[in-house]
Amino acid sequence: MSNGINKFIDGARRLGGLELWGLMAANLAVFLVIRIAVWFGVSTVDVVRLTALPSYPAAALTAPWTLFTYMFTQWDFMHLLSNMLWLWLFGMMAVRLGITGRQILAAYIAGGLVAGVTFVAAGALGMTGVLILIGSSSSVLSVVAMTGIMRGRFKVQLMLLGEMEVRWLSLVVIVLVMLTSSAIQDAGVVAAHAAGALAGVLVALYLTRRTASAGNRPNFYGDRDAGPRGSAYGPYPRRGLTPAEQAELDRLLDDVRRHGYAGITPAQRARLFELSSHIK
Repeated sequence: MSNGINKFIDGARRLGGLELWGLMAANLAVFLVIRIAVWFGVSTVDVVRLTALPSYPAAALTAPWTLFTYMFTQWDFMHLLSNMLWLWLFGMMAVRLGITGRQILAAYIAGGLVAGVTFVAAGALGMTGVLILIGSSSSVLSVVAMTGIMRGRFKVQLMLLGEMEVRWLSLVVIVLVMLTSSAIQDAGVVAAHAAGALAGVLVALYLTRRTASAGNRPNFYGDRDAGPRGSAYGPYPRRGLTPAEQAELDRLLDDVRRHGYAGITPAQRARLFELSSHIK
């Protein structure tokens, strides 16, 4: 049983990271629980009170957990589908370009929190006529913006549109979502979405500075000509290993010979798979 679970976890990691799939699963699970609860007769008002973020500070303070729950909640299936498609597309792209699942999770949560605080502030200032904020759009925009900043000049191949740099694709998605939210004609919702995207930019800048302070070259923005290319789901695999990577691969293979494949950590297995895929 444990071997089967480990294989499932390793496969999920290779396909985009546990954190990415966990975020998508959480959004789907909340949607299904809400639909089932309403179907069994639970009051819609009670469900909203438990999941949606109120627009005014006094109401938000009585339900502080809604600052987290709102970013995983969608009432409409098409809203859920569109948000999860963008999260999957940019999440997969981010992981394939070297952004970790934890960084995606950090951007998602940061975007939701910053957007939520902005929405409540807008309510306090009388800028919004909408009573509640619900949906993962702001969190998804944070992931989109982070990917656009951290891997901006890498190129992906898009169906019908051809090759495009990630930064321009990210900008197009952010603009489209902002135009959609502006159609609601509510300043609080627009401000929340903008704040989510800004949070993604700030997360990317923080990660850039942290990598630079660690003495590594922050290749977040990508090389204009040397960036890997691939489909919209990620770059084509890079071939060949650097001397440092070859040494790392040798160490991992030694660990496998000594302890067996099941004896190394999931992170080591994922790294072994990644390095092995680069061998000519």
